[in-house]
Amino acid sequence: MAIERVGYRRLYDAIDCSISGLDEIRVAFPFADCFHIEIYIGPTPRFGMSTEKNDDYYAHPGTETKKNISYHFDVTQSSHPRRFFTEISCLRDVEVSPALSQAFHRQDQKARDEVLSLAEKDGEEYRRIADLISGTIGLKFHRQFVMELLNENFVALRDTGFAMCVIGTPVELLEEVQLSPRGIEQINHFASLLPCEDAGNEAAPQWSGAILGWLMKAWSERDHVSKFNALFIALEMLLKGVKGELPRERQSHAQAIRELIVMHGNEKQDELLAFLDTLVTNQNPSVMSRFKTLAKQANMPTQKADIAAFRRFKDMRNSLVHRGENTIQLVVSHPEISDKELHAFEDIVERYVSYVLFGDLEIYQGHWRKPLEPNWFRPRLTVSS
Repeated sequence: MAIERVGYRRLYDAIDCSISGLDEIRVAFPFADCFHIEIYIGPTPRFGMSTEKNDDYYAHPGTETKKNISYHFDVTQSSHPRRFFTEISCLRDVEVSPALSQAFHRQDQKARDEVLSLAEKDGEEYRRIADLISGTIGLKFHRQFVMELLNENFVALRDTGFAMCVIGTPVELLEEVQLSPRGIEQINHFASLLPCEDAGNEAAPQWSGAILGWLMKAWSERDHVSKFNALFIALEMLLKGVKGELPRERQSHAQAIRELIVMHGNEKQDELLAFLDTLVTNQNPSVMSRFKTLAKQANMPTQKADIAAFRRFKDMRNSLVHRGENTIQLVVSHPEISDKELHAFEDIVERYVSYVLFGDLEIYQGHWRKPLEPNWFRPRLTVSS
């Protein structure tokens, strides 16, 4: 087998940063047995940089959207206004067949794409390590070294050059929206649309503005993880006033303790029973239990599918935030959530927010809702040096 070195790099704009007495600094070291880390701070990053002439986040109906990605090995030739960067590279050696290796070094395009795919398939692991390195730089030196991400790339090294996949910024595909006659009538009586204060949820009146605020943040958020978190926060706040049920196991344990108190509590029986009732009352039902209760109350045709989907989204959330025992060791990573799953979660949150706050299911209809289809893309360009 042949060995090729592949990996992932990030380029940050080190805004208003410099190095005392030096033009640049390079640091390289092994990491976690199989990785090689390179940190560069200065004006000439090893893997150059890419820029986009059209940085519009939205693609408009009937208009051709061209991102016009330009790559510059010499960053001084780019249109970027600043010339000081932080570059973090995470590389490792992988085994490939001799035939693939030879074709890759002959700059065969098919072989190049295949070798780059070996780096991309481990993207989550590379990004987690890059987060560790970037975060350490920002925390220990200054956040401005890593505050603005310019490029992220998968790379494969050749003898004196490299092949690299340039990933552009996301573009959301919008739809043409026209307010209908019915919509005009509704907006002319806007006060009647405001959240209902008697929607059967104790938390709804006091939290409605905050819930809708988080939903609006999710709508405008470009980063998948941040969008997911904003949606989950909105739904968690919505569930605050829903009275779920304690798990049967806990109910059984409480009943067993109650029977023991009755049998052996003697003169302290009433005091102990009152204390037990307080403990049981203060036990918060799980967010899963509360969502099941809400889904049953709403009784939508999608009830079973919503519960099953929310269970998966809850597990994704738990991979980000763990509130268990301090002795538990786990690796926390960004949830792997596809475009389709993210839209499905957005659809669930919007429907239940409307049900709880407004007492109905009258929400806007988008082209992506039925069927749920991706409404954004990221342009890509592969370059060689």
